[in-house]
Order: sequence, then C-alpha cells, then structure tokens
Amino acid sequence: LIADDHKLFRSGIISLLEDVDGILIIGEVEDGHDLIEKYSELNPDVILVDISMPGISGIEAFKTIKKKYKDVKALMLSMYDSDEYVYYAMKSGAKGLLSKNTMKGELIHAIKTVNEGMRYFGVNLTEERMIELEKKYRQLVSTDLESYNQLNIKDRNILECISKGMTSQEIADQFK
Repeated sequence: LIADDHKLFRSGIISLLEDVDGILIIGEVEDGHDLIEKYSELNPDVILVDISMPGISGIEAFKTIKKKYKDVKALMLSMYDSDEYVYYAMKSGAKGLLSKNTMKGELIHAIKTVNEGMRYFGVNLTEERMIELEKKYRQLVSTDLESYNQLNIKDRNILECISKGMTSQEIADQFK
C-alpha cells in the first residue's frame, strides 16, 4: 500500500514495482486519513508512507495504525534522510526510511528487508549507527526537558506539531 500526496510520485513507484517478483501493489492513497482506512480494509504486508502529507502526517497515520495493528510494517519515504528524520521514523516504530531520491534496486531491497521484519534506513546506516542515533536523541530530549518546561502553552503546542512531522503550513493552519 503506497501513501503519498503526489499522484505522479505514486504512479512512478507503481511503474517501478509492477513487474518485480514478490511485490504486488494492492492500493494507493493520498493522505493519512485514507491510509488508516485503507490499511484496515486491505491489511498489506508493507506500507510505503510519505512522512509529510496533508491532514494527518504519514508518521501520525502510521502511529494510529500501529496502535491497532501491532505487526504493521512501514517504510517511510521523505525528501530528507538526515539523522533527525531517521530518529523520528525509528521512534514511530517504522521499520525504515528512504530518501525519495533512492534508486529502484535499493527501494526493492528496502521493501523486502522490511517485509522480513528487519530495519532498513539506508545503505550507510548500520545497526550500530542506529543504536548510536537512538542514544544521542534520547539524551538530547532528556536534556531539553528543562527548557521545554519553561515554554508557554502556544510554544509547546507548536513544538508538539513539529514532533508529529507537520509542515510549517500545517502548523500555521492549526493556529489560525
């Protein structure tokens, strides 16, 4: 099941994967609401999820699905693959994160790896490096808790929106 708000991107993925043995695209959606609905209807083995989508972000939609379906396997897709994005994808419970600039071979490898229940966050990201990232960001979060407690309610709400992967426009719309 592919979830991305850009039709052309979804169509491109479908074209890339339609003749690959062992991979069958059973559906596509353009936002987080539809992802939640279609997941329970189709129960796919793996979902490819754009991190940032209108309405409910990909990460929030995935977290909602994960509450009900513990074994859901998600491979997050993003224009960005920095350490921060990797950490938030891992923290959400996703099995992987790929840049949208990824080549076909790596996409296929990532899907098959995630389907087998293993994590895949890129060729250069070893399991040891992922553990280091988790430790690093956990320390940053605990250190920043004191600073967070000094923020006013509006600033806290904005930070929470950012942590959910919302775009600047989605956050602005939230506080109109």
